[in-house]
Amino acid sequence: MNQALALLAFLLLAPPGALHAGDAPAKTDAVSAFKGRLLAATTRHLNLLLNAEGEVVSLKGKTGEGEAAFAF
Repeated sequence: MNQALALLAFLLLAPPGALHAGDAPAKTDAVSAFKGRLLAATTRHLNLLLNAEGEVVSLKGKTGEGEAAFAF
């Protein structure tokens, strides 16, 4: 689970590299569907870290998953 969160954070935060617009692969329905699922999962995860007033909830324990969620 921690590896998956680290990979997701890397993919979202890493610079796109040396790709130029002409080098970008053509968007397909599968890519669009994946991006939609990724956005939904990320939004759902981040919403769990906020309470009704929009403040960050307190995370219990010192597990790696809790620390990764807080860092994300």
